Amino acid sequence: MDEISAHETGLKPNEIKARLIEAGIAQKAIAETLGVTAPAVSSVIAGTSVSKPVRELIAINLGLEVDKIWPPRKKSKKPIKLITNK
Repeated sequence: MDEISAHETGLKPNEIKARLIEAGIAQKAIAETLGVTAPAVSSVIAGTSVSKPVRELIAINLGLEVDKIWPPRKKSKKPIKLITNK
C-alpha cells in the first residue's frame, strides 16, 4: 500500500500486523514498552479500542503518521436533537 492510499483509507488490522512483523516488532514488545498487556495492543490494532500511546508507538515503529494508519473518523452531519421526557 502506498502512502496516498494508506492515508485515505488507513491500514486494515492484518496490514498493521504484517508491517510490524516485517519490521521485526512484536506486539508483546510494544505492550512491555508501554506497560500494557499484549491483548490491549491487539485490541488497538483490531480497532476495538483506542489508545493514543499504543497508536503512536506503532506509528513510530512503522515510520508512518498515526492518521495514515487510523484516519480520523468523519463527523456525522446529522443534526443533534434534544430528547425530552414529556
